[in-house]
Amino acid sequence: MAGDMDQQRFEAAMAAVKRHFDNEEFGQALPLVMKALDFNPDHPVVRRSRIYALLNLSMWQDALKVCDNQKGDGEDTSFERAYCLYRLNRFQESLEILNGARKGQNDPEEIARQARLEAQVRYRMADYQACADMYEKLSKDDPEDTGLLVNAVASHVSGDRPNKALSLLNKNEELLESSYELCFNFSCALIDGGRLQEAEERLNQAKDICVQELLQAEDIDAEDASLLEDHEELAAIQVQRGLVLQRRGDAADARELYDKVLRPRPGQAGEVDVTVLAVACNNVVALRSEGKSLFDSLKRINVASKESLEHKLTRKQTVEIAANKCLLLLQAHRTEEARQELERLRKSCPGHPRVAVVQ
Repeated sequence: MAGDMDQQRFEAAMAAVKRHFDNEEFGQALPLVMKALDFNPDHPVVRRSRIYALLNLSMWQDALKVCDNQKGDGEDTSFERAYCLYRLNRFQESLEILNGARKGQNDPEEIARQARLEAQVRYRMADYQACADMYEKLSKDDPEDTGLLVNAVASHVSGDRPNKALSLLNKNEELLESSYELCFNFSCALIDGGRLQEAEERLNQAKDICVQELLQAEDIDAEDASLLEDHEELAAIQVQRGLVLQRRGDAADARELYDKVLRPRPGQAGEVDVTVLAVACNNVVALRSEGKSLFDSLKRINVASKESLEHKLTRKQTVEIAANKCLLLLQAHRTEEARQELERLRKSCPGHPRVAVVQ
């Protein structure tokens, strides 16, 4: 009788878990998963549900611990373990698990899933060439997923290979009409190649496509498009537009765009991505005029170089921000801090030409 009652409670708990999962209410689902585990601790669906809830709550350390505890129980949680390690910035360990999981794997979907995660890991490790190669292969295997091509182009740009990015985009030019991310990455490659007029055109195209997507997604009439001018989705485009102006010597208009991103209006729908804010801060510092407060510039560069951004910025962005910080510290006669900053930069990016210039 007690067994029947426990089974009923178990089924009721799992039915509630499913409802919460369907509604993406993972915080409410997790206690019910734990309740179901009390009734049936070895049920594979419940165990998977626990990991699924933890992952969706960004509880990476807890999810990793659960995966590690289940390692010898016949369930393969290698992908979930690798993903947790990736989110915890333990990239080498994540790669090792993915390499081990690849052996003997014959399921094409699982192979592709592992390859996508490995590409993400390699990007964070600044292994941009390997990352780009992986995304290009994935894109050929799944041409419907434009995001793979977006990532391949971004990897080439981040790895200081703008010509590779441009070559890849020229082969897929028809997709530029429908993807603002591709147009944006195209502009980044063009800026790196010094083709500022073309870059500006692609940024305007990216902005137009993004605005159209936002109008549709947020059910806004076309005549009210101006309401989206400060939307967080447009922030990266605005910062790149500022960079084009900056490269042309139009400091005033560039600063206006950067300030618009850094000081959003009240009531803005969401938060601007921290990496976009960091790049904007760094660009403002690079614009600093003689009369501008050195203290203000140091404050901005400290925002751009926060430790929490260490694995979010590309190597190129990290070097540029750190180099600017060194120069500002020297201008402020804070020589010892500048020396320490330079030493950190030399260790993280040995042999980088920008480091040699600062030295």
